[in-house]
Amino acid sequence: MKNLRYLYILLLTIAVSVTIFGCHSSNSSHQWFRTIDDAIAFGMEQEESEMLIELDYDRHRFILFHSNDDPGIIGVGNVVVDPEQGYRWNKGAASFDHHMAMFEYTLANGKVFNIVAGRVSDSSINQVRLQSLRANYTVDVHKGHFIKIDIPSENYQVIPIK
Repeated sequence: MKNLRYLYILLLTIAVSVTIFGCHSSNSSHQWFRTIDDAIAFGMEQEESEMLIELDYDRHRFILFHSNDDPGIIGVGNVVVDPEQGYRWNKGAASFDHHMAMFEYTLANGKVFNIVAGRVSDSSINQVRLQSLRANYTVDVHKGHFIKIDIPSENYQVIPIK
């Protein structure tokens, strides 16, 4: 019984230590940079990825990127722009390996909206039309990829435009 008590105390001490040290480790989502390029470079290093598209929206710069290990896996992050503090990288959405995905994105200020991102298989495609029953959006394609921010939640068909 006494050994069980010591084991319990040891496990509790380890759990508390891991929690304390984990909370005080450097948190990449709160590191501020002097330039937006430094914040993006930091984000790409953290994600082990290469930037594909930059897009400004609501005082944030959104980055569509692909994994260095598997270029078929793409993700979205953003850089928060604060006039007083500078620039901060935020990993936003989980990476995915589909030709198109729609997901909900939440900013640090609580604003929630939808993003559609994806890739095309034909390098000659310069634009795609995101078409649903109620809406149509023409989106530019860069490096074989596209992104549309703040789009209504619909079932979109991707139509290539050459």
